[in-house]
Amino acid sequence: GFALLVYGAAQAGQAGVQILAVGVPLGLGTLLLVAFVLLEQRVEVPLIRLSIFRIRPLTGANLLSLLFPGLFGATLFLLTLYMQQVLKFSPLQTGLALLPLVVFIIISSAFTALMAGRLGLRPMLIGGVIAMALGLVLLMRIAPDGTYLTSVLPGIIAFGIGFGILLNTTLIAATAGVEDEEQGLASGLINTANQVGTAVIIATLIATSAVRTHLLDLTARTSIDYQQALIGGYRFTFFVGLGLLLLALLIILVFIDNKKVHNTSTPARQPDSLEIETYGEESRAR
Repeated sequence: GFALLVYGAAQAGQAGVQILAVGVPLGLGTLLLVAFVLLEQRVEVPLIRLSIFRIRPLTGANLLSLLFPGLFGATLFLLTLYMQQVLKFSPLQTGLALLPLVVFIIISSAFTALMAGRLGLRPMLIGGVIAMALGLVLLMRIAPDGTYLTSVLPGIIAFGIGFGILLNTTLIAATAGVEDEEQGLASGLINTANQVGTAVIIATLIATSAVRTHLLDLTARTSIDYQQALIGGYRFTFFVGLGLLLLALLIILVFIDNKKVHNTSTPARQPDSLEIETYGEESRAR
């Protein structure tokens, strides 16, 4: 089901107005996922215990992971195209230009766990969304005559800080309040949501950019006009990304509370002295 959703989203930019090429995979994928949920509710030993989604932070974290990792990947892809096709950077220069993004992701991730314990999950997640949104707004200033220092660097710094905060805080939220025996299930769910969301959102946003560029390119008559169309597609995709972040903000407000992170699992019981003494007598008897 997930594979068909990804395939349908990827075909959207190529198929254009051919509705069947997009609608059939998306429809079949949705039906298969619905069928999976119905079957899981009927079997005695389900692959995924669906009642785990009653844990609101876990549900919110999985919904968030369907959105922001894919937005990050699509933005990185479009920035790479902008720097290479418009700013005429070489692949090596492009890689070096993106190093500040990685640096600020590492920095923001380093203090996320500590700050989440002090401030709570909700303020950290909201702060991450705001930082990513600020980054997209700054990146919407890209232009054919733009420069790296003015058009790219400020945006990727804010974007990287927000992504680092969201990445770590959603992992904390996904496992908070989950019993020890279900930590593996919670980790599997958040990783699956991350991978599926990344694939679907990247395919959708790249297709959106391609369609927007094609529509603007219909009126292009020179290479300069084509660059304007190209950048118009990028800007429109960043604008759609702001809509995804708004949806992420609503998810945070609905599913994530401001309670501090606590470990709700039951600690292992320590054996008392009588049990130790009895075990020793049994060992000597053997």
